[in-house]
Amino acid sequence: MTHFNDKLLQIGNQQQIAEFLRAPTIALAEFLTAVLSAPDSARLAAGHIVQAALKGRLFEQLGKEIEELRTAGRIKEDYFATHNQQATLHDLLKFIDESPPDEELFKALKSVFFCAVAAGTSAQDELKAYQILQVCKELRSGNILLLKACWKLYEEDPQQLKKMGDGHGGPISFIKWTDIMAEKVALPAGLVDVHTTKLEDLKLLSARTPAGAINWKNCRLSSFGLEMCQYITRF
Repeated sequence: MTHFNDKLLQIGNQQQIAEFLRAPTIALAEFLTAVLSAPDSARLAAGHIVQAALKGRLFEQLGKEIEELRTAGRIKEDYFATHNQQATLHDLLKFIDESPPDEELFKALKSVFFCAVAAGTSAQDELKAYQILQVCKELRSGNILLLKACWKLYEEDPQQLKKMGDGHGGPISFIKWTDIMAEKVALPAGLVDVHTTKLEDLKLLSARTPAGAINWKNCRLSSFGLEMCQYITRF
């Protein structure tokens, strides 16, 4: 399969991008034909073929959803009209090509891109979506799952975490926090700890107190975390 960066796509050419997003299956067939006909094909790592197939599926899925949302009027008809729209799509395609994301991260990245080209989006909103995409690319599926779990609690009741704590409205112990969230995301508490640290580093979750407790406010989502959740769940 031809590498995305080798195709020299004109990122502002809407027709060319649409054709590229429809082509991965054909490109994959051409790639496999070339591989199997090569003298050293037996030495090719199976992972290369699997990765090529995964990228093809992701590109096709993205292209299909772009067309569906455009037809439904949820994203702009001309969704490559501005520099920020083009830059956001370019970074998304490049990320898929170089580091094919798992399903949770892919859904989050797509949603951020669609926010950048949503109907009625202002130039300022386009720039914000581009910047949010840069942060979202640093996340992994576990981080996304934990963020979404916090967001769900927040949508149900911003004070819900307070009620799950000691009942007195004070800070919640970090152990209590990991136990609560481990149940919500169906992951071991140790993994919740790992994913929490990443989200804290990116300022998406409020920091722990010097004593190791956490604040229940907004189900622990920072103002940036609340905004990130809006972007990754909108589409």
